[in-house]
Amino acid sequence: MPAQGNFFTAMQYMSKDKAVGVLFAFRTHAPDPARIPSIHLRGLEPGARYAIDGFPEVRSGQGWMSVGLRIELNDLQSTVRRIRRQR
Repeated sequence: MPAQGNFFTAMQYMSKDKAVGVLFAFRTHAPDPARIPSIHLRGLEPGARYAIDGFPEVRSGQGWMSVGLRIELNDLQSTVRRIRRQR
């Protein structure tokens, strides 16, 4: 559950070899307009390239970790995004 006053939470899990992972994002009840902040991934190889379901671009691990990504969610909506290292 998000802390009181927060309307968004995210959790990320990566495999030990940093090749695959999953991102869970949840929006609780919040009146619009509620803008979800950028999500900065963690535990990626900075020099490797990663694709994330729902995003057309492939970025370096450093790019996803520093620039982050934006996910738009409606009230009480959630999403799961797969993270995959590219060869």
